Amino acid sequence: MAKRKDIKFRDRAGEIKEEDVLAEFEEEDAAREQAAIRDVTERAKKFHAVSQATGRPLTLDRASPHRMELYAAAAQIYHALQYIDRAGKQNLLKYSYSDFLDHLAAFKGLTREPEAAATTTLRFTLSAEREAATGIPVGTRAAVPDWSVYFATTQYMEIPAPSPWTYRRRVPWPERWATDWP
Repeated sequence: MAKRKDIKFRDRAGEIKEEDVLAEFEEEDAAREQAAIRDVTERAKKFHAVSQATGRPLTLDRASPHRMELYAAAAQIYHALQYIDRAGKQNLLKYSYSDFLDHLAAFKGLTREPEAAATTTLRFTLSAEREAATGIPVGTRAAVPDWSVYFATTQYMEIPAPSPWTYRRRVPWPERWATDWP
């Protein structure tokens, strides 16, 4: 750790180049990785030798430190495989998202449209004919049948009298369900 701090200060002073530091740490990391691989290989060989010598499979107790090490290693390997899987799927349109999707589109010369609220046409229906015009105030909400999304009017509108007819107006979407709406 002290070596890394020393390099950090020397780098700020301009005494060393970043490429040299990265190469040095890369060598250290490779050496540590090789040592870990050798250690795991030796342990596996010992485990296999004991199993072969006794003629029966060797089992580890639930609290065995070796069992815990194996579980930890398995979890790390699983997560690494998940990252690899996700990285591979980013090359497919179906699984790509965010900036990855934009980069895929760039191959075809496409760009993403900026986000915008969706709109729909609302139809308000009166239950009976009225003698006066019926006002529909700004912010009147109408929900989809499962109540998961609602739309709200953005302008005051009126249904003229006498008419049981409806008035259509395009409104933005999505505005999520609000708890203050009955």
